[in-house]
Amino acid sequence: VANVQLTNQRDRFVWGLHQNGQFSVKSMYKALLGTEAIPYNTFIWKLKLPLKIKVFLWYLYKGVILTKDNLARQQWQGDRKCCFCSSEESIQHLFFDCHFAKFMWRMIQVSFNLLPPTSIHDMCRGWLQGFNRKLKAKFLVGASAMCWVIWLTRNEVVFDRITALPYLQVI
Repeated sequence: VANVQLTNQRDRFVWGLHQNGQFSVKSMYKALLGTEAIPYNTFIWKLKLPLKIKVFLWYLYKGVILTKDNLARQQWQGDRKCCFCSSEESIQHLFFDCHFAKFMWRMIQVSFNLLPPTSIHDMCRGWLQGFNRKLKAKFLVGASAMCWVIWLTRNEVVFDRITALPYLQVI
């Protein structure tokens, strides 16, 4: 566990897979080849999504999105409660177990008669077994958009201190 030093300096992104801290496709490719999740990783990069959402999904799958439980592991001392309810915020909770997320996934279920995924690993691996590749890709794009909008809404509530958006506005 690394120690986090908070300063008044501006935040900056550092790519941990290259010595100079700069992103490169080569360093990403080498990192992907060194993991066991190659089938998942190669599939996600082929989805028709903006790159920032692909990277977000990759981080979500790896479990390194900065939810409050992940921040607390880095010695962060803030409130660990979900901004939509009083449970402790985690990736599993925020994207799948929170009443806000459950309502959003229920809309997918009602619209497409498709049971929602139970976790990010379920979404990326077994959730759409039996579907042909094209249909699976379309549903994964939709599920990715759902995760992205949950994340954006959470960030608006936490950082912009707005009240939670009505469900239908988010949809």
